[in-house]
Amino acid sequence: DEQHAALLRHLQKKDHAIDNNERRGYSRKACLIPLTYVVQDRQFDGYILDISDHGVFIETGNVFFSGQEIIMTFLAPGFQKPLKITGEIVWSSQNGIGVKFNQLTAHQHKAITEFSKSNAEVIKIRS
Repeated sequence: DEQHAALLRHLQKKDHAIDNNERRGYSRKACLIPLTYVVQDRQFDGYILDISDHGVFIETGNVFFSGQEIIMTFLAPGFQKPLKITGEIVWSSQNGIGVKFNQLTAHQHKAITEFSKSNAEVIKIRS
């Protein structure tokens, strides 16, 4: 039931991702990637609903504020080692947060851009 609910939320959020693409100068790839993230020394679990080499949208019901630092750990599809990326929360809504990546390493940039430019749709649900 939890997996079905997560998939339903993902499909409902696709419209959200399209609307946000109109506001930014680059597009993000829709996905459902589980992640762990830390804000103000508190750890949370969630899902990335869209991604680019500039940032991500993370679905969350928690309240965060623009300017807060976030440390994200997730597996980029097609890569075996988890990525640990720091970023800044640039906006927050009742549905989630928009995060801008801080500087990416060459490996992190390659992992994200290869997935972002691929035609594959990735939906990974935790069991």
